[in-house]
Amino acid sequence: MTGQPDPMIAIRATFFAECEELVEALHTGLDLLEHEAPPEAETINTLFRAVHSIKGGAGAFGLTALVDYADHFESVLAATRAGALVPDAPTRALFRAASDTLTDLIAACRSGTPAPQPACQTMQSRLSALLPPGPAAGVFLRSANSPLPDAVAPNPPPGEAPLPAPPCLAVADPPATADPPLVRVSQDRIERLANLVGELVINQAMLARSLDRIGLRPYSEAVQAVDEFQRLTRELQDSVMTIRAQPVHSLFRRMAHSARENAATLGKPVRFLTQGTETEVDRTVIERLATPLTHMIRNAIDHGIEPEAQRRAAGKPAVGTVTLAASQHAGRLLIEVADDGAGIDRARLRRNAAAQGLAQDDDIPPEADMDALLFHPGLTTAASPTTLSGRGVGMDVVRNAVRGLSGRISVTSTPGAGTRFTLSLPLTLAVIDGLVLRVAGETMVVPLSQVVEVLAPSPADIQHVPPDRQILRKGSDFIPIFDLGQHLGFRGTGPPAPRGIILIVTQEDGSRAGLTLDGVEEQRQVVVKPLSPGLTRARGIAAATILGDGQIALILDPAELIAGFPPATDGQAAHG
Repeated sequence: MTGQPDPMIAIRATFFAECEELVEALHTGLDLLEHEAPPEAETINTLFRAVHSIKGGAGAFGLTALVDYADHFESVLAATRAGALVPDAPTRALFRAASDTLTDLIAACRSGTPAPQPACQTMQSRLSALLPPGPAAGVFLRSANSPLPDAVAPNPPPGEAPLPAPPCLAVADPPATADPPLVRVSQDRIERLANLVGELVINQAMLARSLDRIGLRPYSEAVQAVDEFQRLTRELQDSVMTIRAQPVHSLFRRMAHSARENAATLGKPVRFLTQGTETEVDRTVIERLATPLTHMIRNAIDHGIEPEAQRRAAGKPAVGTVTLAASQHAGRLLIEVADDGAGIDRARLRRNAAAQGLAQDDDIPPEADMDALLFHPGLTTAASPTTLSGRGVGMDVVRNAVRGLSGRISVTSTPGAGTRFTLSLPLTLAVIDGLVLRVAGETMVVPLSQVVEVLAPSPADIQHVPPDRQILRKGSDFIPIFDLGQHLGFRGTGPPAPRGIILIVTQEDGSRAGLTLDGVEEQRQVVVKPLSPGLTRARGIAAATILGDGQIALILDPAELIAGFPPATDGQAAHG
């Protein structure tokens, strides 16, 4: 029948979606295997089931290369499950490399590109070399508390009765609990639902504003109905955000795979560490982080980590360390990529910048300004390009990707000790709780997660510091105050105008600062609307939103705003 969709397309898509879950279970089992001595039976079973399920599904679609590879992997795991193979450290490392190759092969099958045959064949040979000679006899599963056997019972000598088969020991899983049923939903449907909820938030705000203009009594039936509408809208929005949120561990595993490949290509021994893998963030943010993180980790290994001989000569461990960490602070996602390498070669960076006319050769700018040149297109610290990096493209890609996520990136580096890049990103790109402000006749929004408090200080609480600085004294703390309207260009330069409202905000490093305002209108959920790519993003402006009266308001990034103010002089540092 023509014109009808092919049902196998949907079934095939479901199979590859299941492969993602099975690969995730495989990696989780390998993580557990690193810390179990001896390994638990259920951990080995988890590995075996994951590979076996991938093999079975691949066979249904005629993916022979995937079936053949999974069969080799499965055979080794079967020997491990039988006790014929003990997963020592080299074996565990091979299992992890084999899982990486399996992931690449699944991706190739999914996209229809040629399978990575040389890598698959090499790994299949390495896996086969682990198998003991002859058939494995006495296959059994141990319980969670029983040790693995030292050896499998051998076949009996000719003329002797065969040994009785060992009993199949039942594995004790805790009492079965009913897992909640899972429903597969395409990402497009979730995005459409999120967009509709965002429009619902805007319309709810408009309805509430309309009733407020009418002047209905606070306890009237219509006002109470709108309040209930707002409560239900918030619950619906929170539920949608929960669906969109996911931990970053799947992204971090991909980065670990990339790090191992890069280290192998460059011939550098590198230890890759991850922290905060359970940190949850909007799925859209995670998807758009893959490319910039790949560039950053590649650069850390290629340019940051020194060759083994150079590290030994410097008295450092021969094996370099690259760390990828995630955390949440002040309502934002922080991603850090750090290495213990040689640090940024600022002398070479200055020479290369001078050669491109970006800085004078005899000019010595502050370290922060010099390090910022790393993100300039075509500028690099590499002595010569390699097959992986060194052409001054990667960090420019990183900067543009971070800006596209309404985020910012900073770098710190110590010669001989290493470099750390920090990405600060919003947790979600959809809806946030915001504080609506008035600044010099304009309406702005600040994410509520970054607000410490709003106060109206007395004149005695504010100290003037020449030439034109102000500091708020709050208990034993001294908090710098900045004129928000002046910085945004709504007021002229000069001494800060006296304002009755000060908004105290917190930054990722825990420090605090005060922003002068004309007033605070309300707290509400706002829908985040990214700025058009054709616009030049002003410093401190993260995105925009539509308010209840239909007015467009800018969403501020307080930390970036504060970083744009002139540095404080001695004695003006904030104590938070």
